[in-house]
Amino acid sequence: MLKRVATVLILSMVLSFVFTNNLLAEQSSKDLPGVVNINTATLQQLMLLPGIGEKKAKLIIASRQKHPFTRIEQLTRIKGIGKKTIKWLRPYVVFEGETTLKTPIRIKRNRAIAK
Repeated sequence: MLKRVATVLILSMVLSFVFTNNLLAEQSSKDLPGVVNINTATLQQLMLLPGIGEKKAKLIIASRQKHPFTRIEQLTRIKGIGKKTIKWLRPYVVFEGETTLKTPIRIKRNRAIAK
């Protein structure tokens, strides 16, 4: 009996976790202040992204002229961009369409938020 109760409890916790994460993911994508097309953005537009300053923005522009980006993980070929920066950038980077981000994104406690 105790095993059955524990199993039901664990199953309900897992399902609620999955459901909550899906809702948050849908909500956060709708609430984004904009996106940056990494292949066409200007220096100033790239600098709106979290963790991207002038130096990294220039390196992104130089790199994309040789090899346009098709996946966000390709940004790790830029010196100073690693897994943590990719995590911050992921919601705001696109590879097609226009750049719509107008305000800088700043990082606060492992989250990127609009200023």
